[in-house]
Amino acid sequence: MKKLKVIRIGKRKNFKVEFSPNWGFTIKYLVIGYSDYGYAQFLWHFFYGQFFITFPWKHKVGKDYSCDHPSYGLTYHNNSLMFYWNKKCKVWNLPFFSYDWIRTSLLLSNGTWEHESKGNRKDFYNKEWTDKQWEITIPYKHTTSSEGHIDVDVKCHITEREWRRKWFKWTKTSAKISRTVAVEFSDEVGPRRGSWKGGVLGTGFKIPNNTTDIDKGLKKMEKEYNMYSVAWDRHKKIKQITKN
Repeated sequence: MKKLKVIRIGKRKNFKVEFSPNWGFTIKYLVIGYSDYGYAQFLWHFFYGQFFITFPWKHKVGKDYSCDHPSYGLTYHNNSLMFYWNKKCKVWNLPFFSYDWIRTSLLLSNGTWEHESKGNRKDFYNKEWTDKQWEITIPYKHTTSSEGHIDVDVKCHITEREWRRKWFKWTKTSAKISRTVAVEFSDEVGPRRGSWKGGVLGTGFKIPNNTTDIDKGLKKMEKEYNMYSVAWDRHKKIKQITKN
């Protein structure tokens, strides 16, 4: 995550002005502090450049020591306008910019897709669908620092999700479509395997919307979790020979 850079322009007693060079939109008056009293602050962020103006007068904020202090104004974030009044916040998703979920699709073993939508709900985690979904299980070796090489089965299946803009659900022109491969490990993997934090039991990666080829994603997974599969290499070589 990129660290927010703040430049102090001036300070006199408890009055100070700071500037952060970033993009956004916020006009808000709020109280900052973690004691019975907090200082008033005004945020001015008009597209580029955010000003933090802290005033010397104090406001009583109560004795709950919470971070939920009074604030008044509005801000734009993630295609939404957020309106603040005291300790309440109202979020309005902008219909021309925000997206709504349209469907989730599961690739089946026969090569077709099963679709779930708001008017046609399906539980793809149910046995009815896990038995029908396209799935591949690949035996892997996972290299660990303390246990050597251990056997781990990697199970993969493919889903696809679609979102459309709120006021343009009738067209696919601005639709967002994401096709992902869900990966399950039969045992813990990763450097935290066997520790109190525990290792990783699953992951996932995206693939292009016009393919079901998972080779590139598996290569990244192998590198990240220090794994290799002789069986998968053999499978790819046989597939290449049959194509030729």
